[in-house]
Amino acid sequence: MNEETPQKVAIRLSQILNITKGYDHFPVDVAELALSYSKSTCLSNEDCLIAIQGADLSNDVDGILEKTHEGWVIIYNNSIKYIGRVNFTIAHEFGHYLLHRNTYPNGLKCTKVDIYNDSIKKTVETDANIFASYLLMPLDDFRKQSKLYSFSPALFENLAKRYNTSLTATILKWIDMTDKKAMAIFSDNGFIEWKKQSNALYKTRLISAKKSFTPEEIPTNSVTHKLFYAKNDSNYEKNQNGVWCKEGITTQEIAFVSPELEFAITVVLFNDDVTYSEEDENSEYDCYDKFSELR
Repeated sequence: MNEETPQKVAIRLSQILNITKGYDHFPVDVAELALSYSKSTCLSNEDCLIAIQGADLSNDVDGILEKTHEGWVIIYNNSIKYIGRVNFTIAHEFGHYLLHRNTYPNGLKCTKVDIYNDSIKKTVETDANIFASYLLMPLDDFRKQSKLYSFSPALFENLAKRYNTSLTATILKWIDMTDKKAMAIFSDNGFIEWKKQSNALYKTRLISAKKSFTPEEIPTNSVTHKLFYAKNDSNYEKNQNGVWCKEGITTQEIAFVSPELEFAITVVLFNDDVTYSEEDENSEYDCYDKFSELR
């Protein structure tokens, strides 16, 4: 069976853009693409995507795919301040339209609570995120652009600018495709909420692969903590030792902090010589035990 995965659908649309707009068609005008593609492929007026618009939604909802008598409408939350996040939200809802509208004929709205408590909705939301990532940041172009910069704040800032995406979405894309040992960390109000590690880091088994963990405080000697609380000027630091892991593990850290929203997205790059060992496998200690020690 030739299943329509989010990746396949997004890649097909990227190929259309390559033909119609050229290979350097970034950033993608996702609203224009969604409306024009729907108009050319929908089987009836009622099944077409007819509008994309902002509205005042509750704080736990970024966007909605809504079914009306006239057709489908994508709605994004007017409270979203950053255009990159608006673009990703539109692409995410466009993914719902292409992938899920037959399963959810009355539309789709997922709150953060739904995603945490409903495994089916969590899968649906993951599909829409994958679609948006592949559409806005196609893997071949993303890899090519990533090679133009060394590991630095400019790497992520320039990628986000090229694709008109948020820094969070851009960093997560980089974590997915990099062959380096790296980890993205999201913290809120000084506490780590979630982490995502690259495949290369995962293979070292330095970091626990458990799906959830008790939120821990940001390490006090990290760049992220210094930006939050010590008003440090630099958001990049090389040659850290034992900051995000046990002593002897050297890392680099980049942090992007939003003091007014009290959250941060951090990227930690581990040295290439970090490898898996039998001692690591038999030990119950992993890098996240370090957070408790640094309180």
